[in-house]
This record gives sequence, structure tokens and C-alpha cells, in this order.
Amino acid sequence: MRIACIYLPQFPLQIAQRQDPGLRGRPVLIAGLGARGAGPVVIACSRAAHALGVRIGMAVTAARALADQVQVVAVEADALAGAADAVAEVLLAQVERVDRGGPPHGSHHAAYAEVPLGCRGATFGARAVAELERAGWVARVGIADDRFTAWVAASRASEEAPVVSVPRGGAAAFLAPMPLGLLSISAEVQHVLGALGVTTLGQFAALPPPSVARAWDADYQALARGEGGDQLNVFVPRGEAHESVVVSPEHGLGAAVEALAARVAGRLQARRTGAGVPAVRVAFTSPTAAGEPRTTHVPLTLDGATTADALVEAMAAALRQHEAEHVSALTVSVTEAPTVSRATPIAAASAWGLAGGTAVTAASPDAADDDDRFVLTSPLTTAMVRTPHRRTRRGKQRPRLRPASQARLF
Repeated sequence: MRIACIYLPQFPLQIAQRQDPGLRGRPVLIAGLGARGAGPVVIACSRAAHALGVRIGMAVTAARALADQVQVVAVEADALAGAADAVAEVLLAQVERVDRGGPPHGSHHAAYAEVPLGCRGATFGARAVAELERAGWVARVGIADDRFTAWVAASRASEEAPVVSVPRGGAAAFLAPMPLGLLSISAEVQHVLGALGVTTLGQFAALPPPSVARAWDADYQALARGEGGDQLNVFVPRGEAHESVVVSPEHGLGAAVEALAARVAGRLQARRTGAGVPAVRVAFTSPTAAGEPRTTHVPLTLDGATTADALVEAMAAALRQHEAEHVSALTVSVTEAPTVSRATPIAAASAWGLAGGTAVTAASPDAADDDDRFVLTSPLTTAMVRTPHRRTRRGKQRPRLRPASQARLF
């Protein structure tokens, strides 16, 4: 079995730009929570903001002091979870088994899929990139025999070459020259290994057995040898799905309708069962005679059709029926059996007292809270979920630095 890792760089930024296309090309940073007790930090930024000196991990106040023209946007946890579901559903319309990936947090997100039998990895990767691009996502794909190697390959892909396929049986050779920082080994251990000349995954994998005694260190060595496993937690779409687009002079109503239709068509295909097509409704926001915004909800009549063209016609008919003018936002909802929301929203920018900050929200379940929101981590192993040791002597306490190899930002 071959595993594909679908890697989405600058995931929170993609969510914001996908909902508000007017943010594209502008200096934008995404604010998220830092370590406990710390203020908001930059978890993603656009190319324009990066050119002004904004960096991931920087305090938002420092970033705004450096470049006051940067726009601050906060993406809430439920929006992150809903976006991860959207990516998984796009893939599920192409393959049978998809792993949504862990709870989305940090600058990047990764999902996994089983490459169909009889399909070359590079061919499947190119198809996945094209389908995700049609749905508004920028993705990189890595193909390998195990999850960890596929993740490393995907995080090393570029805009010019978005698909990296590792030959069958070639995981160890591919990983050998990679930096040791790809493994979440403590800074102290990495320093000791570096002093001994062990700086790559290949050198770490070649250490003799007595050098590695603990179970989690053995897991690290297995990852370095290309034995990361190929298990997938199969994703099943549940709850309501929501897709929203802001209508602006740069991105008119017609473009918004077409974009929503393309996104919803893929999700309907993934959610379609023998019971029929899920119900779909559109909500549009337009001003009243008094100038106040009003949101109107209209069920769409699809007659069993789930193509993008059918959705465009249904939404256009709904807008004509209600004589909608000066629409500022469109939202399409795909209804399913309701589920208990587990979302814990990240505080919006306004709650942090950031003038001009906006928030991106969604109404999908699943979220998580994590300290290292701007650290790209490798797939979970025993070593990564263990409770970290904490020294008890006050004089020995000092800040811990968590090493991580820098992946491509764009």
C-alpha cells in the first residue's frame, strides 16, 4: 500500500483567503495563541507580509510595530476544523480511504490518503493537487510507503514541483540526508548527538541498539529508517458542512457563486449515499431598505444533481427569486444529522484589543488547543504523546526549546 500525504502550507492563511478573496496579495498575518500566559503570535503570514519582515512565531504586537499596514486576521478553531473536513471531503471524492489528519493547529496541516491500486503515485498526486486547487486550496503531495516519509516528502515539495514520489523501498535512502530536527527530539539530546557527529536521520538510524533503550527513542529510530507505518484513521463526513465567500468589488457575485458551486459539488459527491443527496441551502447577506444587513436562507432545488453547473443554476435562481441586490456574503450549507460541537474557538482579534482585526469563523465541529501553534510536527508516535518530564529543582528550571526543521512556507 502506498500512502499520500497532502500537505497544505500556511493553512490558516489559506482559510482566510479562501473565505475572503480580497485578502489575496495584501500584507496579512494570522494571529493565534502562543504558549500559556503569552500574548497572540503570528501563526501564518502572506508573502507581502513576509516581505515586510513579519515572521511566524513573532508576537503580533511586534509584527504590527514593524509593519503597521499589515492586516490582522484571527481564524477560530471551529473554522480550522471545518477546513480540515473540507480538504478530507475533496480527497474522499477521489479515493476510498482518507485520514483527515490530527486536529489542525499551527502554520501547516497534513492529511493522508491511500493511493488507489493501479495508479502511479505521481499521477494520483497531480490529480489531488488539481482537485484541491479547484476547491480553493494550495497543496503539496508526498507519496511513500509510510506516513512519516510521505510527510517529509510533501513538506519538501515546492510550488514548481508540488508532487514528490519516493520509490518503493526507497524510504531509508530518501530520509538518510534529512536533518535530525525533523524528529521531535529535545534540544539537549540533539546537542549531544550533534557533538558526536550525528546530525542526519541516516546517522541516527545507524546508531547501535545499546544507544537507544527507551521505547519512544526506538520509535524515533523506526521513523528514521522509513518504518513509520501505513495505518489510516478513516474519515467519515458528519454534521453540517459550510462554505462561505465574501463578495467584494474585486471578487463579484458571479465569481463567488462559481467558487461556492465548485467547492460544494465536491463535498456533495463525498457525502452522497444510497439514501440520496443531502439537503443544501444558501444564505446571502444583503442590506435592507434601512441599510442594515439582512441574511436570507433559501433551500436549493437540485433534483438529484450535484454538479457545479447545477449548483450555479440553483443559486442564481434563488437570488433572482428573492431579488437579492448588493450581496456582501454567500454561505452554502450541506445538512446532515446534527452532532455535538466540540469546538473551542480561539479568541478573535477584537478580544485581544487589536484595532482593525477580523475573525474567520465556521460552524463545524472538532477543535483542539495546543501550545506550539506555529511548530510543524511529524506524525504522532509514542514519543510525541508522552508527558514531558519536568524538573523539580527550581534552580534547574529554564525555558525549553523544541527543535523543528523549517518546512517550506509557501
